[in-house]
Amino acid sequence: MKSKRAAGNQFQDRCEKWLLKNFSGCVVHNQKTASSFIPRLGIWTSKRQDILGCIDILAVGCDEVISKPLFIQCTLHTGIGKKEEDLLKVPWSLDHCVVEIWQGVESRRIVIRRLVKRDGVKVFVKYAEIRSGKYIKTEEDE
Repeated sequence: MKSKRAAGNQFQDRCEKWLLKNFSGCVVHNQKTASSFIPRLGIWTSKRQDILGCIDILAVGCDEVISKPLFIQCTLHTGIGKKEEDLLKVPWSLDHCVVEIWQGVESRRIVIRRLVKRDGVKVFVKYAEIRSGKYIKTEEDE
């Protein structure tokens, strides 16, 4: 049985591969776990080093579809309230970037929530899904 961290890293890699396959010219940084040695204890340890404390993947140059830098938090967790809270702590300029949560909900499906501004308030809305590798935009983004 895989650990939660290993499953999360595998999902993050899957998201990176999907971006690279579907957006020609896209450049992706997939923030990985950093390991370090603690000499006084004689052990190796690993720690998540998310970008800005909440981002797993940064993608730029993803065609005209996503013309701004794309910041993604990847998760397999069913409850994403804490992820949303962490992302909302960052003063995102939505005129200059796109912020999304990619949530793996089934083996072949990813739900994408995008940060948008509604009535002057930043909120996450269900924006799209990736089902069996196909990007399907939802109607909630209107």
